[in-house]
Amino acid sequence: MTKKRPLQPSFNRSVSEAQAAHPQPPSIEAALGALGVSPVVRRKVLALADVSDLLRQRGAIHIWATDYFGHITQQLDQSASLDFWNRELKPRLYFYDGEYSETSLADHRAYVVHEWQSPFDIPLIEAKRVEVQQPRPLVS
Repeated sequence: MTKKRPLQPSFNRSVSEAQAAHPQPPSIEAALGALGVSPVVRRKVLALADVSDLLRQRGAIHIWATDYFGHITQQLDQSASLDFWNRELKPRLYFYDGEYSETSLADHRAYVVHEWQSPFDIPLIEAKRVEVQQPRPLVS
């Protein structure tokens, strides 16, 4: 009769080991703090007209895309930011001209855009991705 060895599942690690193996990307607050911005200030939620005005006045913006929890998923330079704005953000902007909108949400992706105090010579915009559920009709 052979002796069976107990299973050693790979998920049997401590939380700190798992976090070390898969660290979370930094938040905007942490990234700006590391760049020496003090105090870190999120200025306001931007509507479509606000971002268009920034682009018209300044000619360029930096976009940092974040997930729902505020972790940075992409840091886009000036040229990539303009393409990302036109291709991804503009059609899916959730805060649209001062009101929340549910248009163009067939894929259930939307963005809320914030302006941050920028350490750069151009504005810094956070594009926070949110998942939007279409409202279901009430059943009585």
